[in-house]
Amino acid sequence: AIGDEAARKTKEAWTEKENTVRDIEQARNDLARARAAAYREALREVRSFGDYTPDVQFTLGGKTPDAMRDSIISAFGAYPTDWLRAQDGWAYSIAKAERGSAVSAASIKKAQIRLSARGVPNRYALSEEAETDPSYRVAVHELGHQMEASVPGLQRLEWTFMNLAARDGDLAKKFPKLHWVGSGYKTGPRREVGLLREKDNPNYADRYAYKVYDNQPTKSWEVLTMGIQNVYGVDGELDPKVIQFVLGVLGGL
Repeated sequence: AIGDEAARKTKEAWTEKENTVRDIEQARNDLARARAAAYREALREVRSFGDYTPDVQFTLGGKTPDAMRDSIISAFGAYPTDWLRAQDGWAYSIAKAERGSAVSAASIKKAQIRLSARGVPNRYALSEEAETDPSYRVAVHELGHQMEASVPGLQRLEWTFMNLAARDGDLAKKFPKLHWVGSGYKTGPRREVGLLREKDNPNYADRYAYKVYDNQPTKSWEVLTMGIQNVYGVDGELDPKVIQFVLGVLGGL
């Protein structure tokens, strides 16, 4: 009987703990949604977002579902209307992959966008339909890389931000001392490095936002892509400096 009572109390304690964790998680979800709604409202006061479907030619790779094309179309709503007009005349080749990626050739207006389905983005969607789309979150991120290739000045602004983020203001001096981003993905042969050390900043999203591919003003970065995810309510926190930068870019470029 004593053992049964102890087991009952242990079970009750665990249930209470689980309920508390669930309540905290729900509160974080609610806060993320409220914050995202406030950001969207503020941004829409200064410029138009979405409200335009670019004249883009879509092609789908083998076994790529039509839904992934629809994910990209839904993701257009996260970006300024002016940026969407810059997509007119582009050809997007969409393919299903384990990990998302985007490669763009501005000279011929062709983009290869790979999308994965990494779970339902329950805190992120700009519409009820997108809440059930497991590729939407990745689509917004990869579409950010396409915007880098097609919106004049965007990559240079990110390059400037990253050079200012380097302690001495010169990112080139950091290249021999860049740090591994971390094990958020199975990186395979790719060596993903950035400005932040894991022991100094345990937040993987921060480390990925400060990732470095190449110190050139015409190369891709992860500042916009990670920042826009957080601006629109994706789970997890992000360095406020990144958020401020992305809000400024979305509102003013």
